[in-house]
Amino acid sequence: MAGAATELPDAILVNPNNTQQVASAIDLGLTMPNSEQKQRMKTMQARISEYTIEKWAGDFVTELSESVQKQKESPKQLSPKQRKTLLADYDRAKSRLILLDYDGTLKGFVNSLHERHSRPTDKVKKLLKSLTKDKKNKVIIISGRPRNALEKYFENQDLGLVAEHGGWVFDAGGWIKSSLTAKKWKKDIRPILEQFVARTAGSELEEKEFSFVWHYRRASPDLAYVRKEELKRKLRAALKTDDIGVFDGQKIVEIKPKRMNKGVIVRELIAKNNWDFILAIGDDYTDEDMFTALPSAAYSINVGVQATNARFQLNCVDEVLKLIKSLP
Repeated sequence: MAGAATELPDAILVNPNNTQQVASAIDLGLTMPNSEQKQRMKTMQARISEYTIEKWAGDFVTELSESVQKQKESPKQLSPKQRKTLLADYDRAKSRLILLDYDGTLKGFVNSLHERHSRPTDKVKKLLKSLTKDKKNKVIIISGRPRNALEKYFENQDLGLVAEHGGWVFDAGGWIKSSLTAKKWKKDIRPILEQFVARTAGSELEEKEFSFVWHYRRASPDLAYVRKEELKRKLRAALKTDDIGVFDGQKIVEIKPKRMNKGVIVRELIAKNNWDFILAIGDDYTDEDMFTALPSAAYSINVGVQATNARFQLNCVDEVLKLIKSLP
């Protein structure tokens, strides 16, 4: 389970949690002919003598460097020329719509659900304030976070806010709630989610008004992967309606209404005005709905290197902040 087993295929491999398999393996080792024992040991000794820790580490670093280079060479990476065009289009525009995700876009991920650990930095607040001061801009934070968290983060910032992927919308001084309801289906699946939190050390359950989120950022990656797939199967079997979806996110499994997504909100915003310039930035599966809802001329930017419907990509939060800071 530490990864060494794959380097020693001639060993008798077992699942240490399976007592019968371990017992059978011990019996096989003790009763194995001496000639086979010697041949297995000879093969494995030759293997570790040739593929030493130094060679393994060298291969690891080489593959890591190649991966970084591939990211830089991604065809969707925002090039200096494209950045220059974006800035020029922004400067010329008289009516601009700027849509920004929060976690993973303006703020790096943290290993805590508590909202106080994810507050926006002073740098982010300053950048947003510079955007909202320009009366040509309509700036909206469009996030999966609950409305009370967004209120605390961006109180008196003159921003539009969308919470829970569209469950709540704040504009013109008040919150508007979605007509969707979540009471019945949440009751059906709560016991399953609570069971998986108990079974998976480091995982947590977050309940929002319209959704559940199972977080596994602090859980063991191997265990989390197995539990995640099992959880998704059980949830899909338990849900009695096709209107509710089970979605994979950034170290999360989210259960929410399929009709509650950023694409719906974005279409409404686009219909309200004839925008000269649209910039949308996000990093998660939820932002893909936003990207696909945008007109082809909009500047849609995905944060990361995963497959995306966005026109362009940036590697990380710092690059997003640098781009916002460079806007004229």
